[in-house]
Amino acid sequence: MLPIPNEIVEFVSETAEGYRNVSADIGKIYAAKIANPNLLSGSGVVLKMEEGPLNPKKPSPDESVIRFTLSDGTFSVECLAHNGPEVGRLMGLHRIGWEISSSDWLGDVLMLLTESVRDGKQVEVSGYYEMFGRDKVFVVKNRETCGGSN
Repeated sequence: MLPIPNEIVEFVSETAEGYRNVSADIGKIYAAKIANPNLLSGSGVVLKMEEGPLNPKKPSPDESVIRFTLSDGTFSVECLAHNGPEVGRLMGLHRIGWEISSSDWLGDVLMLLTESVRDGKQVEVSGYYEMFGRDKVFVVKNRETCGGSN
């Protein structure tokens, strides 16, 4: 067998250094479901997702929500991302001290989640648990593909 040229070895080494080694893990998020108001992070693959109006009783074209299930193969967590108002409670949802998420941000989230469902790519999320109607869901503040950017 011929030796591998140095150029290829160097290229592979440089390329591999740019990737983060992230294992799917949402155990901390799952365990925090009972009582933990802190910002948490975890990663997994999106199993299912649906989008719709943030407030179904009074739909607004400017306020949308994406509900999705994130799983690491052991645990699964119901998650939510939205572009609704920051201040006040809308159906039990609030984000004090965080900037309002834009529709562009939510559109990026939609594409990222779709890619995860379609290709099985891991998604890393940060957020916290909050009541949404009668459900306790993990509200996403930040998201990225593992090895990608926010």
